[in-house]
Amino acid sequence: MSEVTPTRNLIEFKAALGYDVGAVLYLVDKFNNPKYINPITSKLKQFSYAEVWYNLLVWRENRNPIECALKEQWKASADNIYNQLMEKHEENVYMYSPVTDIMKFLNTSLAGGKVWASRCTINCENDLQMKIARIISPGSEVVMNENDLENYDTLYVEYYEDISKYKNRIRKIIYLSEKRFNFTDLFSVRPEALELVKGNKLRIIEVYKGIRLPINMEGIFNETVQDQRN
Repeated sequence: MSEVTPTRNLIEFKAALGYDVGAVLYLVDKFNNPKYINPITSKLKQFSYAEVWYNLLVWRENRNPIECALKEQWKASADNIYNQLMEKHEENVYMYSPVTDIMKFLNTSLAGGKVWASRCTINCENDLQMKIARIISPGSEVVMNENDLENYDTLYVEYYEDISKYKNRIRKIIYLSEKRFNFTDLFSVRPEALELVKGNKLRIIEVYKGIRLPINMEGIFNETVQDQRN
């Protein structure tokens, strides 16, 4: 049998770790101020349903994860709140963050033998991310601010806008996270994303298995409360 050339994967840190879930969980758990926090989001804190939190973040329409946890009158301050949270509590946020199923799949392929073997590099933005990346994927290489795809076959990104920062993106496979803000509706990839991947193959990948359609957060809460009362 001929030797199989490993696939060279580059995955952005924010596609490897569910930092957005972690940011909201940490905010609600540690700074649950009723003046700012949406009461429905606050009430969800008492439940351990991972699919509820994943769904909330996967199907948000805005890039900033904090916005979906805030009351309407505070949404305009979401960027400032998020920036302060990450500036002062970044490591704690990562401790609350789940490893995405994208990263779990790549971790499996790293140990899969000759047929499934691949090489994985996690692209980080700072030293703390590099530290966390080595913990969640000991078999991966870790780099900072890589922007050249010449030595990679595939790219995994969280946000379609971030594709633009990479050069030599031609004849690659680009995996885009299946999150609402990358789509114009539930089924159509944003035309701006399609423009950015010209000359490449675009594939959509689930961040968490089974989180395929948005759910009604208030409905989930009401149903769960009813279950507990029965």
